[in-house]
Amino acid sequence: MSRVQKTIKDLFYISVADDYRDELSTTISQTNIDRVVLFSRIFVFWELAMIIFSWLFKGRDLFVQPGIYYFAMYLVLLVAASASAIMFNGMKKNIDQHVRGIQAVTIIFSISILSWCAGISLLDQISYGQIVIYIGAIISLAVIPLFQPYILLLIYTLVQAAFILLISLFQPSGNIVFGNIANSTLILILAVVISRMRFKDCVSIFENGKKLEQKSQELETVNKELKQANEKLKLLSQRDGLTHIFNRSMFDKSMKLEWRSCRKNRLPLSLIMVDIDFFKSLNDSFGHQIGDHCLQQVADVLVFCANRSRDVVSRYGGDEFAVILPQTDQDGAMTIANKLRENVSKLVISGIDSQACQSITISIGVCCVVPSENSSSEDLIKNADQALYEAKKIRNSIHFQSIDVIDVNVI
Repeated sequence: MSRVQKTIKDLFYISVADDYRDELSTTISQTNIDRVVLFSRIFVFWELAMIIFSWLFKGRDLFVQPGIYYFAMYLVLLVAASASAIMFNGMKKNIDQHVRGIQAVTIIFSISILSWCAGISLLDQISYGQIVIYIGAIISLAVIPLFQPYILLLIYTLVQAAFILLISLFQPSGNIVFGNIANSTLILILAVVISRMRFKDCVSIFENGKKLEQKSQELETVNKELKQANEKLKLLSQRDGLTHIFNRSMFDKSMKLEWRSCRKNRLPLSLIMVDIDFFKSLNDSFGHQIGDHCLQQVADVLVFCANRSRDVVSRYGGDEFAVILPQTDQDGAMTIANKLRENVSKLVISGIDSQACQSITISIGVCCVVPSENSSSEDLIKNADQALYEAKKIRNSIHFQSIDVIDVNVI
């Protein structure tokens, strides 16, 4: 394509990105149909008024030239505007399926209105030689509907050619004919420029809006992914990498939280400390993989037995675990501790012989307290750990440690 051809194309055709073309056509059709329906109704009411006033004020003069021609033009526009309003209202119900039809009818409507106004201005040549109606129609057509510049240029060219050919038949003055042709042509050129600017702005605004919408969606997706990643990181920061139960940091946070809650409501809080018996020997004899598997199996048992929504099972360190039991008294804690020991004793760890399997046992230390101002969570942990120490002396046992504080009476 030569540079001249490209310049002409860029001048009269505003390119639209392929991704947005169909949606933009639908949007423009929606805009055009709303405006055409509005102006069709205005034309209907105006022509009805003109017919009535012409009948009342002109009387018999209405049926002599040129009055009869004006009257006929009023009737023609009344019928055309009414038909257009009805047709467009029907298409308006389902614009997506009538985009091409709306475009075609909008062009036909524009040609009809422009031709009608040119006809009125031709009739006006008989009386006073003005083309105000035609000029007004040219300008209105540039600012009311949205057209590609080449389409509006074709509409203008078609009607203007007819107007130039016919004006000399209605206007005997050559000077007036020349002036009207020159003025209407200048206004027509300016109208094409105005229409082009409006259509280009419409395309730019639409494309920028779609790009912003796309960027917004991409940003929303990224934010969603970041949120999910943050949640995973948060979860990972709370979990032990090997056993997938809560880690020591989460144990500390949970203990402080449950301590405050139980102290506020004067409810018992129990802590179970668990240690795998002879774990170092098992680890040294069968390797770290078997040891890790053993830790995972024991952790699963703890989670299975301490399964209330507020129970917190965590890896306290090495082969030691901790179970926080909010709102649980001594009897409840001892019941869960016995379940833990019984279920762990039933574990079968693949990769070691049956004799070694029988040695997978745990020692448990239990402590229960009703938190008060005279005690602390550190006291609870210390005494539970002391109970575990006493239990480990005889292995595979449960030892209960009492705390001599107000609100607790344990023998």
